[in-house]
Amino acid sequence: MKYAIARIVSGLIASSVLAFALVGPAAAANSTSLGHGVKCTWVLVSSINGTNTYKQVCRKGV
Repeated sequence: MKYAIARIVSGLIASSVLAFALVGPAAAANSTSLGHGVKCTWVLVSSINGTNTYKQVCRKGV
């Protein structure tokens, strides 16, 4: 019983690390710097019938 739970947990951890490794670079390429500490990214607002709508969100860093 303990080994089955350990296998499930280790499988979930491995899959989450793999998912982050695949999505992380794409998220980094999604942002642009406008200078003076302002960084903008495109964020998915809605997805209806296969049509994605994105909005640009800009933030000033500290």
